Amino acid sequence: HHDKTMTLRLRSLRLRSLRLRSGQDFLIRAAEHGRLSHAYLLSGNAKKQKEESVRKLVRYLLHEDKDSMADIHQDVLWVREAPVIAKVREIRHFVSLTPARSPFRIVVIQEAQDMRGDSQAALLKILEEPSASALFFLLAHPAHLLQAPLRSRLQDIFFFASLSEPNKEQEAYAKELSRLKKSSIRYRFAFAKEKAEDAQGVIAMLEAWQNLLHAIFIERSKESSVSSSLKTLLERTQEAWFMLRTTNANTRLVLEHVLLAL
Repeated sequence: HHDKTMTLRLRSLRLRSLRLRSGQDFLIRAAEHGRLSHAYLLSGNAKKQKEESVRKLVRYLLHEDKDSMADIHQDVLWVREAPVIAKVREIRHFVSLTPARSPFRIVVIQEAQDMRGDSQAALLKILEEPSASALFFLLAHPAHLLQAPLRSRLQDIFFFASLSEPNKEQEAYAKELSRLKKSSIRYRFAFAKEKAEDAQGVIAMLEAWQNLLHAIFIERSKESSVSSSLKTLLERTQEAWFMLRTTNANTRLVLEHVLLAL
C-alpha cells in the first residue's frame, strides 16, 4: 500500500507553511511578552526560514532595522558550522561577558546536528548553568542526532517546508522510492552499487528522501496511522545522510542499509 500511494501522498499533503509561520510568530510573541526561554532548538528541513526567523528576532531584540546584518553585532556570536570543542570554549567565554548594547548575549549555532559528542557535552554544561543574559539558538535537521540530554535543555520549534505543491524533482524522488520498494533485494543492491560512485549525489538523494518521508510522517501522524516500517525507514535515511556527511563510511554499504528498510 505504501509503495502505491507515496506519490499521491506527496501531492495531497496540506502542510503548507502553517508550522513554519507558527514558529516565526512564536518567537516574536515570546519576545514581546518577555517570555523567551534561554535556549531554543529550531528543527525541521526549512533551513532558510529557520535562519531568517532567528535574524528577525535578533533584529527585534537589538532594535535594528530590517536591512541590518543581524549576525554582525558585538552581542551576537553566529556559528555557521557545527562547533568543535575549542569553539564551544569560545562560546562559554562569549556568554560570560556583559552585553554591550542589548539585553542579551546571543549565540546562534547552525548545523548543530553535526556536533560531535564532546562538543555537545561541553555545550550542555553551559546550558545547565545559563547566564541570565545568554540566549541560544541551535538550528538542526534531523534534530534527533543531538543527544537527548542536550535536547532536554532546549525548547523545540518545528520548521517544515511546504510540500503541498511538489516540484518535478520531488515527484521523481517519490516515484524512485516507490519503484525501489516494489523491486527485489538484488535490484536494490545493484542500485546502491551504481549510485555509490557519486557519494555527493547519494547525500543529496538521501536529504531529499528524508524531507519527503518526514512530510509523510507528519501527515500520517495526524491520522494516527504511522507504521513502524515508515519510522524505521525515516530513521535509517536520516542516520545514513548524517554518517555520509561526517564520516568516511562506505557509501554503498550505508545506502544498502537504508534500502533494506523499504
